[in-house]
Amino acid sequence: MHGFRFDDPAVAALTAVAAAAGHPVYVVCLGRAGTRTADLVALARRFPAVIFVHGHCGFTGLDADGLALVAAQPNIVVETSGCFTAIARLAVARLGPGRVVFGTEFPLQDPRVELAKLAALGLGPDHLAMVAGGNAARLLGEVAA
Repeated sequence: MHGFRFDDPAVAALTAVAAAAGHPVYVVCLGRAGTRTADLVALARRFPAVIFVHGHCGFTGLDADGLALVAAQPNIVVETSGCFTAIARLAVARLGPGRVVFGTEFPLQDPRVELAKLAALGLGPDHLAMVAGGNAARLLGEVAA
């Protein structure tokens, strides 16, 4: 997460372990070389069997450019905690509801704030169910794909 470059051999080794276990990898991008969204996309290309969860919908709560990069890489999904409502809405539009997972950032953020943001997206019941928990359950192997 914080403090490691995505091209670090240790990150590749840990990602290989996740691949062997069939487990997704949660990452947070930063604004410095080696930790940007483009660097995450490069890592995801090296490990196409691993699902990467792009925390906070990008580097800042307003990372529309990062969403454009992620859209082209099918093994990256985005997580909504801490981002602006407009970015969460854009994530659903660009990636589809199947590539967006709900997050709360608890205990730093009150979950009611994130639930209000989720409600403000105006998703239909099927898409809301996917984003609110169905996608996360699928990624963690809790339900059939």
